Amino acid sequence: MGVPYRNFHFLMHTYATRLFENNVPIKTVQALLGHKDIATTMKIFTYVMRKTDK
Repeated sequence: MGVPYRNFHFLMHTYATRLFENNVPIKTVQALLGHKDIATTMKIFTYVMRKTDK
């Protein structure tokens, strides 16, 4: 069908990136992704937040 395979992690990463691009607060992103600790969210997606700030 021409649609490339993407695993769940890829989709979750894309979702988080789009949230940050739309200025969704980190605490909200943490809750939506199901991370118990905000440090997990920040550690994984810090580069996205820096890119968005620029």
